[in-house]
Amino acid sequence: MCHFFGVNGARCGLDIARMMLSGATAVEITSVIMAGEFAVITEVIEELDNYLSVKNLTVEEIISVAADRLQTYDDQSAHPDCWKNFVPAETISEDNEAK
Repeated sequence: MCHFFGVNGARCGLDIARMMLSGATAVEITSVIMAGEFAVITEVIEELDNYLSVKNLTVEEIISVAADRLQTYDDQSAHPDCWKNFVPAETISEDNEAK
């Protein structure tokens, strides 16, 4: 089994959960500890523990859940006009309409 480590950017328990959902088996939080001192460790662990409790899951159960659900573009359903939800309506001209 390959092990992946989450580095660079984890600042809270939810960031740790995201990295683990993506496949990390370990996550470093050096920057947040250096910025907030050692008390941050307890806060991060409590937030991760709370997330797991709400979801009724263990750390082992979340590793790679998101990565295991990865699909190719061919496997995903098409949403050709979805982009229109993210731009002001007045910026959409007839030339930009999906056909």
